[in-house]
Parts: sequence; C-alpha cells; structure tokens
Amino acid sequence: MHRWGYCLEAKFESLPPNDKALKKWLQDQPGIVPRLVAIGRFDPDKKLLCVTFVQVRNLAGRAPIPDVDAACERLGYLKPNGPFRDCIDRNKSFREEE
Repeated sequence: MHRWGYCLEAKFESLPPNDKALKKWLQDQPGIVPRLVAIGRFDPDKKLLCVTFVQVRNLAGRAPIPDVDAACERLGYLKPNGPFRDCIDRNKSFREEE
C-alpha cells in the first residue's frame, strides 16, 4: 500500500456558502485518510477552490481517485474554469471552517 498526496484546484463562478458537504463526501471516499482532507478558498474573490487529501492505494491503483469534478457539480459549485488540475501553489495555508 502506498500513500498518495493530492493538491487540486479549480476556479468557480459560484460556490455554496461553505465546503462542509464536499469535505464530508471526500472523507467518505475509499482509501481517503479523513484527517488529511483540507479545502480552502483563495484569491481576493474566494472563488479559487483548493482541495488537498491523502489516499492510500495499492500498486494496482485501487482505490480509484475520487471524481472531485462530479462531486462539485452535484454539490452546487457552478461554472468551473475547467476540470480540477494540480495546484499551482502547494504552499497555501488552509484554515478550518467554523
């Protein structure tokens, strides 16, 4: 088993009031280490969504990488500027939501 760390980002025109449902969804996905999930909003307009997580996978690639794009669409994140991609800045500071 191997641990893989991911840092993904996408910018949206409209986002839900908070990211709690997305965080819970991601924590519930196969292989995800729940305590290592972080989600933050960045840029002056807070519309750049960054998602970081660690997933335990075997050499055959199981568990599959979660489909964050589809989850965001279902959860009300509207009009992304494209699919999630590797974060440009992996040194962002994430704060827990109140």
